[in-house]
Amino acid sequence: MSVAPPCKTKTQEYAIEVADVCKIFPPGGVVANDNISLRVAKGHVHAVLGENGAGKTTLMNMLYGMIKPDKGEIRVFGEK
Repeated sequence: MSVAPPCKTKTQEYAIEVADVCKIFPPGGVVANDNISLRVAKGHVHAVLGENGAGKTTLMNMLYGMIKPDKGEIRVFGEK
């Protein structure tokens, strides 16, 4: 039996919000992330899965602030 997560209420805060994030690495314009959007509610845990070269590490490096996205916005507890 699975239980559906509770619906988001107007007062619920997201721990992480990623909106239309893109990262392109030169030379050659290798697209590591293309229009990634994700919301993680406070208190929830998510995993990022994918093949080698799929852009998981690049996404995490942008979340940590190690590299900046070329486009889009990242918010942690509502702050850029």
